[in-house]
Amino acid sequence: MIQEAVAKTAERFGGIDIVVNNASAIALTKTEETKTNRFDLMHDINVRGTFLTVKNCLPYLSKSTHAHILTLSPP
Repeated sequence: MIQEAVAKTAERFGGIDIVVNNASAIALTKTEETKTNRFDLMHDINVRGTFLTVKNCLPYLSKSTHAHILTLSPP
């Protein structure tokens, strides 16, 4: 799904110069109160999602003369 979205974006705009990782999930609970499935969701979005997005954008970013990656994180 990510690979297809990245390819369509690069095709539509003629490449990719910047990746902004702004999606996040957070549970503002104490560790002992955080359910495992909530932790898994946060890890999948915050870590895995960022990794896969950057990984799929790297071939396009490497062709750019002004490539940037901006990653924001939840509080």
